[in-house]
Amino acid sequence: VQISYQLNDLGSNGRNIALVTLDTNYAEHIVKIAKQIEQLKMVITTNVASFLPEINDDLIKSYGEILEIEVIPIKGKLVLDFHSNILDKCSTKPVSIDISPDDIGWIQYTGGTTGPPKGAMLTHKGRVSNIISFTKWSQWEKGKDVICFGFPFFHIAGLNTSEMSLCQASGQLMILNPRDTDYIIKLIDKYRPTILSNVPSLYQLLMKNQKFKELDHSRLRLCLCAASPFPKESQAELESIIGENVLLEVYGMTELSPVATMNP
Repeated sequence: VQISYQLNDLGSNGRNIALVTLDTNYAEHIVKIAKQIEQLKMVITTNVASFLPEINDDLIKSYGEILEIEVIPIKGKLVLDFHSNILDKCSTKPVSIDISPDDIGWIQYTGGTTGPPKGAMLTHKGRVSNIISFTKWSQWEKGKDVICFGFPFFHIAGLNTSEMSLCQASGQLMILNPRDTDYIIKLIDKYRPTILSNVPSLYQLLMKNQKFKELDHSRLRLCLCAASPFPKESQAELESIIGENVLLEVYGMTELSPVATMNP
């Protein structure tokens, strides 16, 4: 899912197509939004087999019953399977498209904290300037940094983190289950990321796990925290584990593409 998302993101923006990302946990909400967007031409889906090709059927079934849900077309919209309809049949030759910096590249839905989620129209210029500002200010090292983050891609924080990583040729450790702290700690121990980027609640969960406190955090140079307030006491506890002058509080909103301020 994560890889197909990134390919869709890059492919859409290279062809002057606005990308709309939706939370797959809320199927009814997705259908409602899809019907409301008159300009929506295509819905791209994926399935477990397409992004876990190395896992055999026996291993998958060992986790419990796997439900296969038929993709039902939305009236007036084209619904394609990412793997069978797109990757296998499309040409690899670049398409020449005239794109303006002021064109809309994303219709990014807000988190819904102030009511129903709203589609914020983000331009290429806004996103690019935000990425450049963030990576320059934080001294992101091209081709060297490795980032570990748990933001979902349908959220602006996940979109931003993913695109910054791609632009900087950084390694990405994507947390599929933020509640599985043992797995996250194994990732950190194995790949030793230079940047962590998560919500305060995830850092608080990690700090409750003794294994996190025993990790070698010497490579970590940035610890980004965003999306909700981080209590001062918890900040102090985290810094006692990862070191001082590493934690960075980020404030932003979807409409701002998204970073507004960064507080060291």
